Amino acid sequence: MTTQVPVEVPTGPREVVAPAELAPDDAAAFAQGKTVRSLVIIRFVAGLVGVLLPVALIGFDFLFLGQSCVRVRGSLSAYYHSGARDIFVLGLGIVGFLLAAYKITRATLGNVFSLVAGLAIIGVATLPTRRPGPVPAGECGGGVAEAALTPLQQHFGEDRVALWHNGCAIAAFAAFIAICLYTAYRDRRYPMLRPAQVRARPRWRRLEGVFAAIDNGITWRFHLVCGLLIIVAIGFFAVTAIAGIDELPGGFGPTWVVEVAGVTIFSASWFAKGLDDYFWRREPLSPCVTRQVDLAVVDAVAEPPRGGATARG
Repeated sequence: MTTQVPVEVPTGPREVVAPAELAPDDAAAFAQGKTVRSLVIIRFVAGLVGVLLPVALIGFDFLFLGQSCVRVRGSLSAYYHSGARDIFVLGLGIVGFLLAAYKITRATLGNVFSLVAGLAIIGVATLPTRRPGPVPAGECGGGVAEAALTPLQQHFGEDRVALWHNGCAIAAFAAFIAICLYTAYRDRRYPMLRPAQVRARPRWRRLEGVFAAIDNGITWRFHLVCGLLIIVAIGFFAVTAIAGIDELPGGFGPTWVVEVAGVTIFSASWFAKGLDDYFWRREPLSPCVTRQVDLAVVDAVAEPPRGGATARG
C-alpha cells in the first residue's frame, strides 16, 4: 500500500509552496525519509570514529616516526605531541561536535549528558597534556627531538593546561558513564514499540539483516553493562596509579589501555543505540511509513499549516 502525505510548507505570511514545487533533491529526500536517516548516520559516524581512532593514531604515528617499528604511546592524549597530532585533534573534534550537536534541540537528561561529553572531548582535543619524556636511545622512537610547547602552554603554563586537559577527560568519562546508565534506565522504563525489521533494497538487505539481528538481541542490560565496564576501567586505572605501575604486559601504558577501553565501550553503546533510531523502533508509526517521520522535520522549521497534515492510503 502506498501512503501519500500532502505537506504544505509556509515560506511567508501568505505564500505556500506545494510539494510539487520542491527542488527535485528535496522532494526525493522527503519521499524516501532521507532527512531523518541523515541524523542516524551522524550517530554511526561518531561511534565509528571513536572505535577506529586508536588504530589510526598508531598507524599515522608509525608513518611520521620514520622508523621501522611501532610505538604505542602512554596515552591517547600523548599523540597530541606526535606526528599524529592532526588525526588526534580531528578525530576527537568530530566525535565531540557530533555528541554535542546530536538532537541538541530535545530537552532530555540524556542529551544534557551528551552535550557535556561533547564539550569535554573538544576540550581534551584542544588542551594538550604534558609533553612525554624523551625516549631512551635504542628504543622505538628514540632520538626524536622533544616536542615544542604550544602557544597555549607557553601563555598559561604546561602544568596548568595539562590540569585543564585532565579535568575535561574526567568530565568526558563521567558523561560516558551517565549516558550508558541513562540509556539503560530509559530503555527499561520505556520498551521499544517494535522489533527491528529489514526494509532496505535487495543489495543491502543482507547487511541490514545483520544490523537488525544485532539490534533485536540488544536490551537495556547491554547499556548497563557498558556503563559498569567503564567504571571498572577507571577503577583499574586507580589501582595501577596507587601501585605505581607504569607499564603493563605488552608495553601498553595503563592510561592508554583505560582510555581505549572507555572510548570503545562507550562507542559500542552509542552505536547500538543508533540502531534503534535507524530502525524507527521508538517512532509511533508503522516501520513501512517513513515519509511521515519527516513531518517532524518540517514542523521543526516552520509552523504546521492550518488543518494539519493528512494521510490517505
